[in-house]
Parts: sequence; C-alpha cells; structure tokens
Amino acid sequence: MIPTIGPAGTLTSYIGAYYNMREFTETIQAGYEKHRDGMFKIATMDRWIVVLTGTKLVAECSKAREEDLSAHTATHSVSFVFPYFKMANV
Repeated sequence: MIPTIGPAGTLTSYIGAYYNMREFTETIQAGYEKHRDGMFKIATMDRWIVVLTGTKLVAECSKAREEDLSAHTATHSVSFVFPYFKMANV
C-alpha cells in the first residue's frame, strides 16, 4: 500500500485535494520529508498522484517497460482476477 499525505477517505480526500491545490509545494515537501527514499500519494480533485523519491526508485521506474507502467494493462490483469466484474473498454 502506498502511504498517503493528507486525508485518504472517499469524501475526506476531496478536502485534502482542495488543500493540495492551494499548498502544493508544502504538500510535496511534507511527503518528501516523511517518505525519503520511498513513495507517497497525494489527492487531486480527479485522481491520485504518486510521487517517487530517492534515486533507487526513480532509476527502477525509468528502466521499466511501458507495458509494466500501463494503467490499461493493470486494469486488464485485474479483470482476470475478478472475472465476475465486467471491465469497460478492456
């Protein structure tokens, strides 16, 4: 699980997203200080942003194949894990 900076609940994450829009630099700095050489996520109004910190994770991500980082591929593999749910556009 990726740690969250700010509220992570279904409704409370919108409060965090509003704060993050106004204080983006401070939010990123707080996440960096708390999770050096790791990763964290912050809420925006329409998605989560995952931030990688430290040279090891950034290097790993830069060497990854496009297929390994694809949200479409990840969604497609989830549809095989949960075959009872219909996935749109898969």
